[in-house]
Amino acid sequence: MRGRNWLWEGLRMLWVVAAVGTLGMKEQGESKAEEDRPGGWVEVVRPTELKVENRVVSKVIPGTLLKVQQVQGTWLWVQMGGKLGWVPAELVRRPQVRRPGILEFAVGIFLAYDENSRIYPLSFSYLSNPFFAYVAGGPNGQRMVINGRFGPLYKEIEQGVLSVDGQHCAYVAKKGEKWLVVLDGQEGPEYDKIGKFGFFELIFSEDGERFAYAAQKGEKWVIVLDGRESPEYDEIGNYVFSADSRHFASEVEQGGRGWIVLDGRDGPKYDTIAFGKLRLSADGRRTVYVVKKGKKERIVVDGQEGQEYDDIDEVKLTPDGQRIAYVVGGMSGKKWWKERLVLDGQEGPEYDLISHLEFSPDSQHIIYEAGKSSKRFVVLDGKPGPEYEKILWEWFSPDSRRFFYVAQKGSKKVVVLEGREGPEYEKIGECVFSPDAQHFAYIGIRGEKHLVIQDGQEGPAYEKIHSLVFSPDGRGLAYAAQKGQKWVFVLNGQELQEYDRIEPGTLVFLEDGGIAYYAVEAKFLRHVVYLP
Repeated sequence: MRGRNWLWEGLRMLWVVAAVGTLGMKEQGESKAEEDRPGGWVEVVRPTELKVENRVVSKVIPGTLLKVQQVQGTWLWVQMGGKLGWVPAELVRRPQVRRPGILEFAVGIFLAYDENSRIYPLSFSYLSNPFFAYVAGGPNGQRMVINGRFGPLYKEIEQGVLSVDGQHCAYVAKKGEKWLVVLDGQEGPEYDKIGKFGFFELIFSEDGERFAYAAQKGEKWVIVLDGRESPEYDEIGNYVFSADSRHFASEVEQGGRGWIVLDGRDGPKYDTIAFGKLRLSADGRRTVYVVKKGKKERIVVDGQEGQEYDDIDEVKLTPDGQRIAYVVGGMSGKKWWKERLVLDGQEGPEYDLISHLEFSPDSQHIIYEAGKSSKRFVVLDGKPGPEYEKILWEWFSPDSRRFFYVAQKGSKKVVVLEGREGPEYEKIGECVFSPDAQHFAYIGIRGEKHLVIQDGQEGPAYEKIHSLVFSPDGRGLAYAAQKGQKWVFVLNGQELQEYDRIEPGTLVFLEDGGIAYYAVEAKFLRHVVYLP
């Protein structure tokens, strides 16, 4: 996996000018309603460490919410997710209390705000560690603003990514005519270009401790892995970490030959590598990739070549690394293009089209979209479902026992949950299972109104709805909804607090059932915590 990789594709300048610091901190200091006392919440304002005696339990970034368990002089014994430790009291701030159960931490004042632009949340890691970033721009350049703290001024800022554990942040910036990567506030070397294929591919390992990207030096390309450059190549394709973070593999080409590099060791060389199809098992022991010999393609699994085909695509490994599936294509009778699924080495039925191939989390089931003539349908474990005009997307529940897909039926859209078709809507928005897979909710759009459908029951209609999220125990469902000119935070159907804006993608449940999100009121950005 590439970590929790929330990318900004095509991110452009946001004409947002913010003043953060003195004004925001003053407002916090004036409110003593929620002291740093046992049971209270505080927010970290400067980078620090969670410590037990002399041992560092975890790094703590600004914006992290901590629950105070004990106060001892100038130190606080706090809970951060499932971790406990001491932090200096001087590095945290207290919230305002707008109303009982609603705490607010001021982030900054927006002096100018373009309603056609938006704040782009970089990411929110699970439990008490929200990480919020956006680009602030003006005539002289752009700055990355991370949890209210301004970074250096650059000519352009194009993309950001956050590690899964929320402890590391990287983004791409232009300095003069060169590009560089900024990792945890530290500039890397300057290059002619960062990333391939028209986008910037920055990846963290699953544990957040390793980091890689591709960079161009003149006519050559290198991979920068953990701060060290690889040898130079003519071309670089896909590159991945194993899920256990111990292994790294990449597709490369040099001198008219292509091969895979695994943990710095070159694999066999071929005429060329089919870029973008490299897969690495969770433990790094299995590699799957596609090579070209003349006009034909072959799958290579653990160094063993498979049968040749005209085309091989949609290469997938199960999460446990034991099963492999891919789609092969070719001319049928030298007249029509046909496709088949190859699962565990066995070819399936022939279709005009196969796409959206996915394994279940437990590695036991496979689902994909197939087409015959103008009709499309979902195939689950080899069994075709009903035909529709289009299949938009499909997904399994976290426990792998349930599945859904969104289909087009005439001019309408429907959600099909475990084979049962739901009501028709003009559009379907976010769809989500609860973590325990017992509940399912989605956003339906009918005319100009948006509504949430939870376990088959329609909720109230709003102008817009976003950020649909279940609590970890599945009992709570929260979202943001537009009501007239305002936005309201809704929990289990109850409207709890109103703002000018609630920022998309920022809503996250805390470990004790509380909820955190970012909102704007009177051009003031606030980090809000709701405590039930």
